[in-house]
Formats: sequence, structure tokens, C-alpha cells
Amino acid sequence: MIDKIVIAALTFFLVADNYFLDYYFTVRIGLLLFSICLILFSKQNSPRYFLNGLSKYYIYIWSLCIGHLVFIAYFNYSPFLLIQVPRAISMLFQTFIGYLLSYGLLSFYGSKALKILCLSFICAYIVCIAKGTLVLGPIGLINYAFDFSDNKIAAENFELNKMFEIHSLGLTFPLFLLSHYMYKFSNDKKLFSKGVILLLLFFTLLSLKRISIIAAIITYVIFVIANKLNLLNFVIKKFLYFAIIIAFLIITFVYSPSFSDFIKEHNINVMGRDILYKGITDQTTFSVDYIGKGWAWVSAYMKFMSENDNIFNGILGLHNDILKLYVELGFIGFIILFIIQYRSIPNYLSRTSKQLAVCYLFFQIFAFITYVTDNTFQYWDFQTVLIVIPLCYYYKSTSVKIKK
Repeated sequence: MIDKIVIAALTFFLVADNYFLDYYFTVRIGLLLFSICLILFSKQNSPRYFLNGLSKYYIYIWSLCIGHLVFIAYFNYSPFLLIQVPRAISMLFQTFIGYLLSYGLLSFYGSKALKILCLSFICAYIVCIAKGTLVLGPIGLINYAFDFSDNKIAAENFELNKMFEIHSLGLTFPLFLLSHYMYKFSNDKKLFSKGVILLLLFFTLLSLKRISIIAAIITYVIFVIANKLNLLNFVIKKFLYFAIIIAFLIITFVYSPSFSDFIKEHNINVMGRDILYKGITDQTTFSVDYIGKGWAWVSAYMKFMSENDNIFNGILGLHNDILKLYVELGFIGFIILFIIQYRSIPNYLSRTSKQLAVCYLFFQIFAFITYVTDNTFQYWDFQTVLIVIPLCYYYKSTSVKIKK
């Protein structure tokens, strides 16, 4: 009975987050209270002490964002500050909720948290696509899922695509699938039933979040190769350097004129992202001494320009978190954030288990790839899944019972 109540509550919050935008603050407060209730009524074998240790690293990240914004506001006043500060608070609140919900689910359910979360996402997606299902019908729905032609993403099908994309939900289905097959590869055991796997596969095709599908495939291939060649420890130690190098190569490419030329030459459909990137890069520079614009500046600037000049066509997300993090945190702040995520947290996790550090880092590889073309760094639901999966993976693999 309790499981059904939790799944129903999570389903409501996931659906409300996508559709009840006018009640954004109310939904967030409800989610906050729900997470607190899970923590207060958590079971005795919950890994709370371990989560407490992990919490300090997320506090470092939030402190970096807040401290940097205060520094920018004091020494480099921005005309968008009155828009930027509320948006910064809202975005940090989202990431805080993501972590708190992860904390609550893991405290209450332990390794079962992943199953509860997965079922909640499936239920939420079923509710969200109800209208699209009625429009297409059962046969049309299947045909749409297996339509891989360019016509599927054509401009004239925008409204139909919007019914099934359900942004953050669609991004997580390949993530759940990745967790299942990585676990099966390592332990020859299954995380989810065949029915759940079929639903996840079908919903992945329906939502067609290409970057998430690509991220899952790349991450799984790297994991299998590294595991076969006994290079998992190498990945833990060196991924930070690879991430920084790849990130700065991407940023350099976006800032260069070659980016627009490359898109035009190869006729690549970037869905208007080139316009978004140019609007932001024209206001910033790529250099070692670039100090950044402060947390949430990108969103604030895009909102201001959309209302006054409309160069962004009302879009408030840059759809490139790597570029966004660099623009807002600056060169040094960007590197510090990567050090916390890809060195400090894995080092902390490895004190408990190398396996846990490996799990965390490989799912971070998945997230890193999605950062290239999406806003997943700030999605509370995506970040919740990202935290829950490796911890559940570890507890389920080792059958560890952690006491408070």
C-alpha cells in the first residue's frame, strides 16, 4: 500500500512539473515536503550516514554557484541581476530537491528505490502521452514509435512530437535501460522485469531523445570495453582530464566561426541551437581570464532578450549545459565544478567501494554526454535518477545492509 502511495505521489509531481507550469512554486514545495516525509519515516537499515557524507560535496557545488554569483554581483554588476537572482534561487532549489528526493528514496527504500522511481516515471509518461495516444490510436502509436524517417522530426510535426517528447521523462528512459544492462553484464542478474524493459524501450522510441539514446550506447560500449580490458580504475583516475579536455574542445568549437560553417556545410539540423549559442557567445568570451556572468545569467539574459528583442523566440534554455556552465561560472569556476563532480565525489565513494565509484562515474559519463545538447544539469527528476541508480546498483550488487 505504501509503495502505491509513493508511486502515485511521484507520478503526480512528474506530471505536474511538465503541465502545471502556473503552479511551479506550489509543485516544488509539495515535492520538498514529500521528500522530507520520506526521510522522517525512513527504515532503520537506510544508508543515511553514507548519504550524509555525500551531501557535503553537493553543498560545495551549491556554495560555488552562490558564492560566485555574489562575487559577480558585487564586482561586476549586471543589468539582468533583478531577473538573474530569482532564477538562480529557483535553479538551485531544483538541484536541491533532486538531491533531497534521492536522499529520501534511498533512506526509505534502500536498493528498492530504483524500482519505485522507474515505475513512477513510466506511470507519469503514460499519463502525459494520453492525448497523443487518443490522437493516433494504438496502431498509429506503434507506427509513430518505429518511424525513423526525417519526417518524424519535421517542423510540421512539431505539435505531435511535443505530445510524446515530454522532455525530462524521455531523457531518463535510456538511463534506466543502461542501468539494467550494465547490472546484467556485471552480475548476470536483472534489475527490471521483461515487461518493464519493453515499456522502457517503447517509450524511448516514442520520446526519441536522440542525445540520451546516443549517451546510453556510448556509455555502455565504454563500460564493456573498460571492464574487459581491466581499465575501470584507469577510467576513475583519468576521466576528469578527459572531461575537461572534451568540454573545452566543445566550447572552443562553439565560439569559433567554424561551428556555423560546419553546420551549413553538412546541412545538420540543430533545431535552432546555433542561434541560441551565437546569442550567448556574442556577449561573452572564451579565455583563461574569463570570470563568468554568474549562476543563472544565461536564463536571465535569454528571458530579457526574448521579451525585448525576441532573438531567442521565447526559448529560455540554452540546450548545452557545458557551454552554460562555462559562461556562468567562468574558466576557473568551471574547472572547480568538474573537479568536485569527477574527482572529489568518486574519491569519496571509492573509500566505501571501488565498484560504487565506477558506477557513479559511468552514469556521470552518460550525463556529461547529454550536457552537450541539453539542460539536464538543472532537471531535478533527471538528477534524482542519476544519484539513485549507482547507489541502488551498489547496494543491490553487494546485498549490503547499512545501519544508521
